[in-house]
Amino acid sequence: MLAKKTNVMKLLLENWRKYLNESEDKMDTKRVAKVVLYKDEKVLLLRSALGDFKEEWDLPGGHVEEGEDMLDGLRREVEEETGLALETAEALNFTHGHKTFYRAPLPKGDIKLSDEHDQQSMYNVKELGDMKIASYFKEAIEKAIRIPK
Repeated sequence: MLAKKTNVMKLLLENWRKYLNESEDKMDTKRVAKVVLYKDEKVLLLRSALGDFKEEWDLPGGHVEEGEDMLDGLRREVEEETGLALETAEALNFTHGHKTFYRAPLPKGDIKLSDEHDQQSMYNVKELGDMKIASYFKEAIEKAIRIPK
């Protein structure tokens, strides 16, 4: 029993050491890069699973790390959150606070959500009216997807 507890403690310490080393190398900044991933008149939305925004719909993306280019940070965040490889993205002429918004076609591949999100769905832009999503996300989507009225 003592050997089993020792192995568990050793594993915990190794994981903690790894976490501390990763944290030292990569510090998040206040800058946030978000992307409207679209296919036809639909956009990819992710439902937040954690924190203050739990159960609210979100756009892929997140905090850019210290010394990281915005587009590189966006690519990294999209891959971490969805498993999709974002090749290119066009900057929108739209920001909100520390958030910068981009648009890009939905990359091919299967979506594999991280622990940050618990659902994903492609929504028609015209269906966003009553959804639990921040108004500035809706505004970014409207700017990204130019649909004739």
